[in-house]
Amino acid sequence: MRERLGVLVSSLSDDVELVNRTLDADDGVFSVVAATIATNHASQLQEIAAVRDEFGDSVSAEVDDVLDALQTHLLQIDVARNYFKTVYVQKELAYLSRVLLYVGVPAIVVDGLALVFYNALGAVTVPALAVYAVVAVGVVVGFGPLAILFAFVLRLAWVAQRTATVAPFSSDRYRP
Repeated sequence: MRERLGVLVSSLSDDVELVNRTLDADDGVFSVVAATIATNHASQLQEIAAVRDEFGDSVSAEVDDVLDALQTHLLQIDVARNYFKTVYVQKELAYLSRVLLYVGVPAIVVDGLALVFYNALGAVTVPALAVYAVVAVGVVVGFGPLAILFAFVLRLAWVAQRTATVAPFSSDRYRP
């Protein structure tokens, strides 16, 4: 039992060290999310349940109380991680909305002007190089909002995937 508890304590110590190093960066809400991205307490909760199942009655009341407190704290950390992830996603989506407006409105204007320019070609002779330049700028500017949306979706999907957890729902034995 001591060996299994030692492995559990070592695993928790590594997680605490990693979280403390990451939080020292102090990048706001993302630093909290980043600190917990690499940690997953489901295996530690499973280890606590396995120790209780395997050693049941031979676990002293003091060790059982410590395991209860540890289990509760790990579940609370998981809830806090999900809270901060939600705050981070909300902030990013609000920022994405602003950026899409800043880039999207000029893109619509530039593409509209490019269409007017292209439509006016029938009345005026314009060098082919100018037409190619206007079309190229129109296409690049037109895809700007899509590129920004793509980048934000990739980042948010990565954070959601890395912070997804099922720890409190893995088994009834994890419920305090």
